[in-house]
Amino acid sequence: MSDPVEIVDEKGSFRLIRDRESGRHAIVEARDDKVYTVHPRERAAEPDTPEGMARLVEPDGWQDPAEARAKFAEITREGEELAKEIW
Repeated sequence: MSDPVEIVDEKGSFRLIRDRESGRHAIVEARDDKVYTVHPRERAAEPDTPEGMARLVEPDGWQDPAEARAKFAEITREGEELAKEIW
């Protein structure tokens, strides 16, 4: 049985993932063997496994690929800018 999700892109702690069944995408953050949602008010966590990533974004965290890729680019760009300011 194949994993329910695959990592499409990864920058820093952020990952763009794809649901193998639907082809939809989502963004998660991976730290300390856990994955987290990127929603500021809801920081749910799951184990850093394909199944954990799938549970984390179910049922309504999936987006169409273009929308998710644009959001991923924005999040990673903001993260890089913040790191430059901090360091």
